[in-house]
Amino acid sequence: MPARRSNISTAAVAEATGGGRFSNGGDGGASAAWAARTAPEAVELRLLIPAEQISMLAALLADLLHSRQHASAGEACPEWMNVDTAAGYLDCTPERIRKLVARREIPYHQEAPGCRIFFRRHELDTWMAATRRGPRT
Repeated sequence: MPARRSNISTAAVAEATGGGRFSNGGDGGASAAWAARTAPEAVELRLLIPAEQISMLAALLADLLHSRQHASAGEACPEWMNVDTAAGYLDCTPERIRKLVARREIPYHQEAPGCRIFFRRHELDTWMAATRRGPRT
């Protein structure tokens, strides 16, 4: 449903909704029900923000999202990964990882031939950055 324009002031909205505070008191929630019936569906809000503050805000948000993304990736995948975990980390199949290992195209660690294969997360990140190609033309 599209937002409708309203000439209701913030004071009127606060008054209509009880200042945003609903009691759980003796009215059995009647004030909350009344506020829900009388509150407008949407209120238009206009802000004038200078362009340089928008740029600073965008940079801060980008940094925050980047740090959260790396923090969640670090929590989801350990420093050392097996084939299945590395495949999930690189968003491909374990078979593709095994083929890359067989062709020695991906950095891996193995104690001896026929033993388990391990990957370090930061080596995979470096490898992915190095093998990155531009868009198709």
